[in-house]
Amino acid sequence: MKALIIANGNLPARELYKTYLHQAELILCADGGANLAFAASINPDFVVGDLDSIEDVNKRKLGENRIIHRPGQNATDLEKTLQFALEKGVTSAVVIGITGGRTDHQVGNLNILQKFAAKMEMHTIDKSDERGF
Repeated sequence: MKALIIANGNLPARELYKTYLHQAELILCADGGANLAFAASINPDFVVGDLDSIEDVNKRKLGENRIIHRPGQNATDLEKTLQFALEKGVTSAVVIGITGGRTDHQVGNLNILQKFAAKMEMHTIDKSDERGF
């Protein structure tokens, strides 16, 4: 199963990921990534994380059955979302929104993608680049 995963960073231009958006069988957001998704007119299937970043208006749009609350600070929201993707049977994922903001968060996101690359085919897209893991 193919998934598009939206983290809470800077999204690339839509032209760079629109093919993957249409091919995705599952659209997942890591917590605050849902705010970015709705702002880009993307309706996620599920939002996963500790829910400290998603806006209340977007929680209401989703409804309780599409919000996967995974509290705890031992894993990031992106890590929780990738684990949920595996549980749903995802074998291939394109992850957007992993760059921007703090450098340590960006490096952490790349390390998380590398960790999950052994379990599913993984690509990431940022403003000007696409990478496989």
